[in-house]
Amino acid sequence: MKKVKTLKKFDKYDTLRVFFLIGREGKVAREKLSKLSGIGEGSIRSILKILSNKKLVITTRRGNGLSSKGKKVFDQVVKLFTLPKKIKHDVFKDGFDVYASVVKKYEQEKIKEIYKARDFAIREGCNSAMVLICTQKNSIKIPYVRKWNFNMLHDELKVLPNQLVVLTSSKTRKISEKGIFSILEYLSEEIAEILKKITSSN
Repeated sequence: MKKVKTLKKFDKYDTLRVFFLIGREGKVAREKLSKLSGIGEGSIRSILKILSNKKLVITTRRGNGLSSKGKKVFDQVVKLFTLPKKIKHDVFKDGFDVYASVVKKYEQEKIKEIYKARDFAIREGCNSAMVLICTQKNSIKIPYVRKWNFNMLHDELKVLPNQLVVLTSSKTRKISEKGIFSILEYLSEEIAEILKKITSSN
């Protein structure tokens, strides 16, 4: 009888989300990871296997935690950007929750074509997406647009001059976070390379 290949129900961004959840939470049980991420337990099991094979995660009776190698990668990541988090400001006014990440290192030339970044998030299912820059005068603005500022975001995000703020909204946290990661990959080859180290299955 021919074996039917089951379709994979998760993607590389789900793998990233699980890795960062473990990094943020410490030791986490599989059931809790499933609940926090919105990913089914079967997929969580497969993701943990990928992370374990890469020696990034260690599974014990107490739960799943980062290995020493995983901790090094996690520490590298948080020097480049902050983990996506829900913010209170309804920036898009589209009725969906807004998530944000502060990008500390990125490629300057990408700012010239920043409109492309939004497209990556929309492809992941986001309803809205935007990249802002903190100017030398500490004003949070759309690059090359003088008209508006988003300085109210200083209340919730520790943004320094020349850093970027990536914002997305969608019907679920899962989609919003995927949108943020897709933009981060576009903004920095260094970030893209580290994220690839976490997610590649070999």
